[in-house]
Amino acid sequence: MPYIIRWIDKGCIVSFSSSFSLLENVEANSDVFDDPRSATMSFAVWDLSEVSDYKLTAQEISVISYNSLLISKRVKLKKLAIIAAEDRLRDVSKLYAVQCATEDISWEIQVFENMAQADSWIRL
Repeated sequence: MPYIIRWIDKGCIVSFSSSFSLLENVEANSDVFDDPRSATMSFAVWDLSEVSDYKLTAQEISVISYNSLLISKRVKLKKLAIIAAEDRLRDVSKLYAVQCATEDISWEIQVFENMAQADSWIRL
């Protein structure tokens, strides 16, 4: 499994290691949002800061945002922080956030360069 899930307080941090793809995102979504603890989550962090290999097309980003829309109907998450240290991956993450906003996903989604920035935003 190319990711580790850490449950903390009212949320979780999903840290991806070397790779990130549509399949890995779907698996992580299932592991997190099908877990009973997700019913009381107020935030989630998708930490892509250690990802060096990612293959996401525009169509796959649309699939990921649509999956988020379906999940958001049953999981009332308040904030989703995405951490992407690499510029291109950060741009891809921002595209996902924009697509989610156009689909009326109730989650507030922000993209950050590092965990310190994400942590400050989550605690607001």
